[in-house]
Amino acid sequence: MVRRDSQYRRTVFSQPGAITEIRFYALAADGITTVELREGQNIAGALLYSTTVNITGSGWVTVPVPSVAVCYGTHCFTISDCNWVAINDANPYGGGQAYKDGAWAPFFDLAFEVDEIVAIGPFTPVPDAASLATLSADCTLNLITIPSATSYCSGSLNGVSNVSMPISTIGTTIITWTYDDGFGNTTTQTQDVIISDNTAPVPDSSSLTDLEGICEAVAAPTPPTATDNCEGAITGTTTTVFPVTTEGTTTVTWTFADGNGNVSTQTQDVIVSGVDAGVTQTGTLLTSNDPAATYQWIDCNTNDPMPGATSSSFEITTNGSYAVIVTDGNCS
Repeated sequence: MVRRDSQYRRTVFSQPGAITEIRFYALAADGITTVELREGQNIAGALLYSTTVNITGSGWVTVPVPSVAVCYGTHCFTISDCNWVAINDANPYGGGQAYKDGAWAPFFDLAFEVDEIVAIGPFTPVPDAASLATLSADCTLNLITIPSATSYCSGSLNGVSNVSMPISTIGTTIITWTYDDGFGNTTTQTQDVIISDNTAPVPDSSSLTDLEGICEAVAAPTPPTATDNCEGAITGTTTTVFPVTTEGTTTVTWTFADGNGNVSTQTQDVIVSGVDAGVTQTGTLLTSNDPAATYQWIDCNTNDPMPGATSSSFEITTNGSYAVIVTDGNCS
C-alpha cells in the first residue's frame, strides 16, 4: 500500500470517443476526492469536466463521466488524493478502468507512468433526414438543396456530393452525400435524381418547300432542322438517296431524333418533270403546250424540219401531218 498526499494520477487518450464511467481501486480512504478531465497531458490543461466522490474504506470507486467529454486531441483524467486516499498501484486490475462497449476495461496505471488508451463512442455524424427525397426534372437539374447531418464533435455538417452539378444524364443518377466531421468520422447517404425527356423535337419550319427539277436530277438539299427541349438543334436525316432522278413526285421523309427515344418527322416532295410535248390546235394554228422552251416544227411524213418554224406556234398552210420538237434544258 502506498499513501499519497496531494498527488495527481493521470492517463491520456487521443482517439475520439466517449467514456461514460471510470473507476479506480482504493484500499483505504476517508473523504472527498476530485476527479477531473482536462485537455492535454497534465493538470495545466483546460478543465473540461470535474466531479467529486466521497470515498470511505476500500474497494472500487466509480465515477460518472458525461458523454460530451472527448472529441479530439489529447486529454487526461486526474485523480486528487487530497483527502488521504490510499490507492493500490499494483492491484490486479491495473489501477483504473473505463466503462465502454458495455464492459469494464483497464485504461491506466495509477503509478506515474502515462499509458495511452482509446476512448470509444458513437461519434459518426447522424443525417438530419432519415432518407432523402427523390428529385425529378426535365432535361437538367441545375440546383439541389444540400442535406445536412449532426456531428457529436463538429455540430451541423453539410453533405459533400460525389456528383457534379448540373445533372443532365437522362435516367437515374445516384448521388452519394458524405458527412465528414474532420476527426475521422464519416457517414454517407444516397439520393436519387431522375432526369426525364419525353418531348419530341419540333421542326423549325411548319412545312418544307417542294424541290423541283425539269429534265434533270434533284441534288440533296440542306437538311431541315428541328429544336428539342433537351438537346437543342437537331438536324434531320432521311433514307432517300440523292440525287433523285425518277420522273414524277418522290416524297422525302425527314426524321428528327433527340437520342432519348423521342422522334418527329416531316415530309418534303421532290418533283422531277420532263417537257410538255402536247400540242393544241385552233383551226390551222398549232400551239405547243410548253410556253418556255425552244421549238422546231417538223413534217411527220418526212421528219424534216419545217424551214423557219421555230416558235411556239405553227400555222398550217399545206395539208399534212406536223409535230413539234420541244427542248427544255437537257431534255426534249
